[in-house]
Amino acid sequence: MDALKHFLKKRGLKVSGRKEELVAGVFAAAEQNMPVCLDAASRVAQTQRERESLLKTPEGVLPDPSELHNGWIGELNGMTKWPPILLSDITLYIMKDHPGNDISLQKRLLNEYKEGKAYRLYSAGWLKQIYIHPVDNNCNYCFLKAECTPSMKINDVPHIVWICAKKESGEIHSAFCTCTAGLGGSCVHITAMFFRIEAAVRGGFTNLVVACTSKACTWNVPSQKTVIEPVRAKDMNFTAAKFNKCVNAV
Repeated sequence: MDALKHFLKKRGLKVSGRKEELVAGVFAAAEQNMPVCLDAASRVAQTQRERESLLKTPEGVLPDPSELHNGWIGELNGMTKWPPILLSDITLYIMKDHPGNDISLQKRLLNEYKEGKAYRLYSAGWLKQIYIHPVDNNCNYCFLKAECTPSMKINDVPHIVWICAKKESGEIHSAFCTCTAGLGGSCVHITAMFFRIEAAVRGGFTNLVVACTSKACTWNVPSQKTVIEPVRAKDMNFTAAKFNKCVNAV
């Protein structure tokens, strides 16, 4: 009995009941190759190892962004230094073999990106200013970092999101978020940051070329002040924000 309970307890399973029930539980766990649950110290060590693996590149190990306290450049001066991350780079990154990802999850993430769920997170203002860090002048990689307010708990501590990408090509090497699913490298907060960077690249706000015949891109500003006229609620047209389109809300 004690051996059966010990086997089940190490896997986080129920240890109460008759001997026949315990034997059935052990058999089912063995058939499914259920792994042993790690203790708190082991889980912390495993998480640390997985996070360190995100910083390993062919050029060596990059510094941890959380330990880079100086050298970050805000959007005003740093946007032109953002790597040229395109939708193709984002797709290739999401389809990579991340920890815990499977094909169904990858398809869902791509669908969420295309359907604009990450866009709504960004357009609602939950994703804050993006900072860039060049690491050093000789490094081919850079970090992009931002805070993202939890959309369901806006008073909670914001999530810290960072992306590591190649400066010249825009190839995404790794990404991390402090949310529960952030270690997988493709949570909705990371995806929202992808969207914002890709939108800036697509809009011509990064790597601007200044010449006598060129003009920096700017956001469209209405020529006249918009006047909002009062209307009845039943006559209002409610729409849900989606990337490149609007859909009538039910």
